[in-house]
Amino acid sequence: MRYCDTAPGDASKPLVVLMHGWPESWFSWRHQLASLDAAGYRAVAPDLRGFGGTDAPADTADYGVAKRTGDMKALLDHLETDDAAFVGHDHGAFTGWLLAQLEPEIVRCYYALSVPVRAKRRPVTDARAAQMALQFGDRVDGATPPLHELRGDLYDGDATPAIWKRIPQPTKLAPWVTQAEVDYVVDEYERNGWEGGLHWYKTMDPDWEATPQLKGDGRKLKVPAGFLAGTEDLVVDMFGGVEKITADLKATCAANDPPITFLEGGGHWIQQERPGDVNEKLLEFLAEYN
Repeated sequence: MRYCDTAPGDASKPLVVLMHGWPESWFSWRHQLASLDAAGYRAVAPDLRGFGGTDAPADTADYGVAKRTGDMKALLDHLETDDAAFVGHDHGAFTGWLLAQLEPEIVRCYYALSVPVRAKRRPVTDARAAQMALQFGDRVDGATPPLHELRGDLYDGDATPAIWKRIPQPTKLAPWVTQAEVDYVVDEYERNGWEGGLHWYKTMDPDWEATPQLKGDGRKLKVPAGFLAGTEDLVVDMFGGVEKITADLKATCAANDPPITFLEGGGHWIQQERPGDVNEKLLEFLAEYN
């Protein structure tokens, strides 16, 4: 496992582990790593299983929930600590909820970006039934098409048409990312490929089947949690909208009255797009539990 560590070997600082999503790497947290370091935390951002410089097994079974949560336990063992504050985005957020529910003894507190608590139904099966789109972004002229143009059928019979064939393509970079930053991500994927990260999608329904204990009251968290997303993030729509997500979070996060933030106009890549706002809310949350 490759990881970025802002204070190697320093056990005096409270540890924060940052879990990225797809198609990303530790680099997605570059703004938060700097902010957390300046605030006195030890921030560690790993390339998760299948991504970047971390091993990418070929079998989807090697990406199941037990493997992914086991990776985080092993990381803490390697860092010689018993617990940490965890932060997750996208697939990292999905895994973070499972970690907080299944391994609460190693999770001091949990802060999720974009993806709220575990779905009550099989995620991929439900997406197929709902015919939802899988493109995320902001309404930035030229950088990302308008939101209504991003919607469409996810499935054409048994086929999954490539999104780039179904929507207008951006003509310029979004204002929150530089060409050098894009080049870094491109280089990572040109070197290591896509297949490892794609297994995370393939295991979503099997993960749901593998965790029946998280149905009903079993979904309730025993650790403090918080949530942040952008209002233009299509994941918010996929989970029923702002009001439904807020109600679900309040019902699930039994250990605290969860701080819930929706950044107006924010898109899916929120920690990169709005780093100042995200860092402010994240530091406020961490200050309560560290």
